[in-house]
Amino acid sequence: MLNWPLVFHGALKGGIAGYTQVLALELIERGHRVSTVGSGTTYTPRQHSQTPKGRANGVLGKLARATGATRPAEQTDQRIEPGPCTPVRHPDWFGMAVYEITNSPVLAPSLLQFNEPMAEVSSPKLEAVFGEIIALEKPDVLHVQSLEGFSLGCLDVARRVGCRIIYSLHNYHPLCPQVYLTRGHRAPCTNYDGGRACNNCVPAPDAATERNRRAAAHPNEPPPFEAPSNPAPPLPPTESVALEQSPPKIDPEADPRGMSALLRSWQTPRHWCTPDDPNWQPFDNVPRAEPTIEGETTDYARRRAAFIEALNHCDTVHAVSSFVAGKFVAHGVDEARVKTLTIGTIANDLREHNAELAFAPPPRPTPASRPLRAVFIGVNHWYKGLSMLADSLEMLTPDVLGSIELSVFAAGGQTIEYRFRRLEPRLARLRYGYEYGPQDLPWMCGGQDVGLVPSVWWDNGPQTVLEMQANGLPVLGANAGGIPDFVQHEANGLLFNANDRFDLAGTLARCVNDPTLVVGLRSRVRPPKTMAEHAREMEPLYAGGVS
Repeated sequence: MLNWPLVFHGALKGGIAGYTQVLALELIERGHRVSTVGSGTTYTPRQHSQTPKGRANGVLGKLARATGATRPAEQTDQRIEPGPCTPVRHPDWFGMAVYEITNSPVLAPSLLQFNEPMAEVSSPKLEAVFGEIIALEKPDVLHVQSLEGFSLGCLDVARRVGCRIIYSLHNYHPLCPQVYLTRGHRAPCTNYDGGRACNNCVPAPDAATERNRRAAAHPNEPPPFEAPSNPAPPLPPTESVALEQSPPKIDPEADPRGMSALLRSWQTPRHWCTPDDPNWQPFDNVPRAEPTIEGETTDYARRRAAFIEALNHCDTVHAVSSFVAGKFVAHGVDEARVKTLTIGTIANDLREHNAELAFAPPPRPTPASRPLRAVFIGVNHWYKGLSMLADSLEMLTPDVLGSIELSVFAAGGQTIEYRFRRLEPRLARLRYGYEYGPQDLPWMCGGQDVGLVPSVWWDNGPQTVLEMQANGLPVLGANAGGIPDFVQHEANGLLFNANDRFDLAGTLARCVNDPTLVVGLRSRVRPPKTMAEHAREMEPLYAGGVS
């Protein structure tokens, strides 16, 4: 199995890593031999002596070497570069071999490789090292969970020794290095096929610079001295100047002192979004290929074309939802190679193991009986819709908002917490937490009425939906990506228009005002597929391609 994080990190490194870990363990339980390879995260410094700058072989250089003297530290070349690309075998973990490729020429996560897209197509040094691991393990099947940190050439290496190749489409990495078809993770992108928009996307760090930074930050290595490439402009002097001197000139629109920026914002009329605001426009859930920019061919377009061709040479392309399958078929992937197979979850087992925590909410026969309990679980990435949830709550009338107990558990949620704290006095109650682990799911869902999944993009097949359903929660979810594969409107949950704050606000108000609706939805929630069941479904794909 290929995925950029190491398998023992699991869900700590995201949903794909958690899925990979649990699937691997289930396959071992079923008698298969499993090995995993990670790449693109660990960089170690090259072992070489630091060379003084300037003339090293002149009289001064010879004298320094003869006496053992060195130049002052500030005159020494402190650049630290990664060492050679190398395979490493970690101690086996729960019966599986764990390999890592250190100093990979291809960075992970892929966004950090954005400025060098073609390295994800071909990287001979990386492929040679990967070939050493393949030759040692001699696998029958190569299951790609994500190719971030690797290159397409690695698939060719495996294919040459007779491996069947299964490629799981957990995200949109084959279409764009930004993985989620969002421009800088802040807005849906519809022209990632190549062109000016790609070249002008949100700046990513230079890949070589990032590799050097990681090597320098490796444990037990001193950080290098690096002069800033774009030094910040000097701040205005803090000391008084003589009265006869003219004070320095500062642009009023860029004055950095004290409360300058805040006071300027108070002078600007407050902007209120309306349904016509371009950032709030709903979008449909029809999978389609995005239009190319005629006359332009960039490395991003060439990279995408290479990935589509590679998918068409895989034995099976595993799509985790019907939307994902349609999206890639629209982009040229052979439909005959695509197998749509929703994934399983470990949340069922966790609930069974902690049954006392995943209790049903108390009765709510009327709206006045008690507040509606709603929970958001996930990551504070823009496309997960936590900001949209705050917008929708602000639209509710005071009586409806005061009838909601809201729980938010969002990894990285500190940056947006202030928006919910502003709502706290108007809510019936607010619980707000940050990072969590899979073992926390039962108590986070316990006693809740509904789960909230307000994604604002084509979410492939969010595991959060499965985790909530495993704990008996009906889901109020965006009609986006793979969410409708799991949430049937008016049956086991409610769907609202993706990126439509007004529709989400109306859906919340409806649940507050109609307790019988929520009870009916909950009664029709069924446990999702377990990972053991999913592992059994995957075996025919491993055995002979599309089944």
